[in-house]
Amino acid sequence: MKMGLNAKDGNPDTIQAIGHAAMAAKSIPSEKFQANIKVFLGDMKNIPQKMYITTIDCYTAERLVISPDSGVGVIDACAASASAPGVTLAQPLG
Repeated sequence: MKMGLNAKDGNPDTIQAIGHAAMAAKSIPSEKFQANIKVFLGDMKNIPQKMYITTIDCYTAERLVISPDSGVGVIDACAASASAPGVTLAQPLG
């Protein structure tokens, strides 16, 4: 978690290093984290039409925008967007 907090720039190398550390860190299981997300979202299954969710690809450091027509479920998208290195595991998208 300190790596993310101490980052001084948004360079792809920095983001990628944080992503790799996040994938290697001991964190709560994805299923538990997603269960917590479901508490906030309730029965919502799909991303609302005018909502776009952002996240980062841990392998490439690419910034991602998940749109309603992406085929990614709202729980997966929100979990990926809300995951934090050292707190939650990096969340897979599809």
